[in-house]
Amino acid sequence: MTFDHSLNISRDFFSDSKFNAFFDRYDTFLMKEWNSINGRKFRVPFEQLLQFESSNYNTSLDEVHMGTILTEDQQKLLNDNLLKLGPWRKGPFTISNIFIDSEWCSNLKWDRLSKWIGDDLTDKDVADIGCGSGYYMYRALAHHPRFIMGVDPSLLFNFQFHTLQHFGSDARAVYLQSRLEDLESFSHQFETVICMGVLYHRRDPLICLKQLKNLLVKGRGTCILETLIIPSDEDDVLNPKGRYAKMPNVHYIPTLNRLKKDIIEVGFFNCDVIDINQTTITEQRATEWSTPTSLDSFLDPEDKNKTIEGYPAPTRVILRLT
Repeated sequence: MTFDHSLNISRDFFSDSKFNAFFDRYDTFLMKEWNSINGRKFRVPFEQLLQFESSNYNTSLDEVHMGTILTEDQQKLLNDNLLKLGPWRKGPFTISNIFIDSEWCSNLKWDRLSKWIGDDLTDKDVADIGCGSGYYMYRALAHHPRFIMGVDPSLLFNFQFHTLQHFGSDARAVYLQSRLEDLESFSHQFETVICMGVLYHRRDPLICLKQLKNLLVKGRGTCILETLIIPSDEDDVLNPKGRYAKMPNVHYIPTLNRLKKDIIEVGFFNCDVIDINQTTITEQRATEWSTPTSLDSFLDPEDKNKTIEGYPAPTRVILRLT
């Protein structure tokens, strides 16, 4: 399993010649990333993992299961190299009896999201913008999409996804190490676009919403958007100064009313609320597989309804846009 394997799937799927220029640029970019300092750092544990046998994956439980039974020595080697490919932000996964206890219990968000999904991904072309390591992609595969393309600029997440693909390969899933704005020359349109945890990092949210809309098949595409909001009935936006819950680059946290207005302004016709949920320390927490600190350290120790900076604590909404 190499990055070329995933890229070749992309080329086969997007066989139209208009994609050749995009993929030629992507080839060059990916080779540069592969040979960068971080690329060489991640390649060492990644290549160690390729000696283990692959298997099918199973999404019947909250964690995605994959991999075969290993000896005790093999499990230690597997565990050590998986840790070197951390931090693991989204999950959980179980690979050959090694439980990757990621920072986020992403199954909780998936449970809220899947109330809508049902069979609506069947035979659809799906894009997951800001896909991370690919946890939601694997959960979505259980709903039988024709194809799902994860998009994220992170080289680490690229290695994590390809690690998962080695142990539980599915040819319908592809990772594109790219930014949303780079897809403006990527003219394929999707019936479903999932975008979670991205919008609040954008300095111009309207441009981001337009970019998401442009990825959709006109007239019948659906966008599942998850983002931070301020729990208020006002028409307002929080633009944090400095960090928000110790997160850098958080620029746009609107009220739900303001968010809906922005969504309609860019050309969506409908905006249905699937879920509103304040993030808890049960859902996001520090583990051996993540970083030493997490949400509990990012909230006011005297009032968990506020961030350490004094802003409203993270509340997330999931919306269905058409």
